[in-house]
Amino acid sequence: MGELAWVRKYRPSSFDDYIGNNVKNTIVNRLRDRSNLPHTIMLYGTRGTGKTSMARLICKEIHCMNPIDGHSCGTCEMCVEINNYITSTEAGVECFGIVEVNAASTTGKSDIDDIIADALLPPVYPLQYKVIILDECHMLSQSAQNSLLKVIEEPPEHLVFILCTTDPDKVLPTIHSRMQVKIEVRKKTVDEIANKLLEISKSENLTVSKDALRVIAKRGERIPRECINLLESIAKNNGNVVTLETLNRSLGDISTDIYIKFFESANSGLEDILTFNFELKEKDIGYKNFINGLTRFILDACYIKYGVALDDYSKDFVDKVGK
Repeated sequence: MGELAWVRKYRPSSFDDYIGNNVKNTIVNRLRDRSNLPHTIMLYGTRGTGKTSMARLICKEIHCMNPIDGHSCGTCEMCVEINNYITSTEAGVECFGIVEVNAASTTGKSDIDDIIADALLPPVYPLQYKVIILDECHMLSQSAQNSLLKVIEEPPEHLVFILCTTDPDKVLPTIHSRMQVKIEVRKKTVDEIANKLLEISKSENLTVSKDALRVIAKRGERIPRECINLLESIAKNNGNVVTLETLNRSLGDISTDIYIKFFESANSGLEDILTFNFELKEKDIGYKNFINGLTRFILDACYIKYGVALDDYSKDFVDKVGK
């Protein structure tokens, strides 16, 4: 078997690994008392925020055979099986005691009826529960949602539904009203992503700069899987070195200093403009890449000028651009 891609290798297998304290804290508090386990949970938020990852971690908490202080032990048979499930599967596959449905491809009433009919059967020993994860549940047809509603109104004691969606407004209001737990899973901050990338970098023995990791977090739109894939690509293409220099070279990005010099020459005179233009050609910087990067630079500069999202930028970048 080939080497695991980092995005699979570093999928969160415990709450400690998961980025997002607001979600973790709520879930931990609700799952602490096994006698009052919620049977209907909705996780909603934009693409790539970690809804499905959290749903799988909830399954681990529910199915653990030897919970410690109310949380999964990480070592029992079910914890080990779910750990393997987390690192080796995509949406739409099954694990013992878990049915994960990608509603984007399973939208019909008959499909949902079959899944529910099987889920209503009591779990096989030693399991106490069955969990159904409905990913992108808003894609279910209205008739399928109505079938789902009939069950979640009064689910059997052994059955837990976890609904994940990027568009909660398309889920029937009556389903919303039956959710015992409903949590918005928000995008991570640049610092949260950069810190996670730093952990991965240490595990993979990379030479990195924190500024480069922050740029990756922004270029990956603060989506963990996108950022981890980008980190892996840059590291492997540059001998495990991830700095602003290797990052710019890999992405075709242009350094901040070039754009600062552009504005300095534009506000000076014709001689400086011609010199700057000559230097662009000498550095083999194409006009298309320059213009694309200039748009991003101007937007970043506007954010800094008006104090918007300053935490997304390094102190060095703020100092340079704010002058």
